[in-house]
Amino acid sequence: MAKAPPPPKPPPPPPFAPPPNPNPAPPPVADAPFDPACALPPPPPPPPPKPFEPLPNPAPNPLPLATAFPPIPLPLPLPLPLPLPRPLPCWAKATVIRRARTKTCALFILSGVSRRRRLIQMWQESAYNRCQCSLKILF
Repeated sequence: MAKAPPPPKPPPPPPFAPPPNPNPAPPPVADAPFDPACALPPPPPPPPPKPFEPLPNPAPNPLPLATAFPPIPLPLPLPLPLPLPRPLPCWAKATVIRRARTKTCALFILSGVSRRRRLIQMWQESAYNRCQCSLKILF
């Protein structure tokens, strides 16, 4: 027995289309000619600038500006320690660190052990010892 042919396929749905607009846009209207009577009036001119008026001082300073502050007293110069420190010999390779800034620490770097006693003796005779500076020897 022969098979029955398959039923025909339904036709594909139509592609999506928006519904028609019930209120179509009106046709464009041509511009009316310019009427000078309808023009806006010109803006008013800006007001003239006001003259400068200083603000009133509620409590004027009775003293002039130069005498409003007392003078700053200058410190008296410190006397130099006498005698001045002798220059160390070149073999000591001495370096003073933080001498001018804090006046509390003087660091001497010694290159050899055999000259250590000589360096300590020079330190005791120098003015750095009188300024309460400390002696540190590094090898």
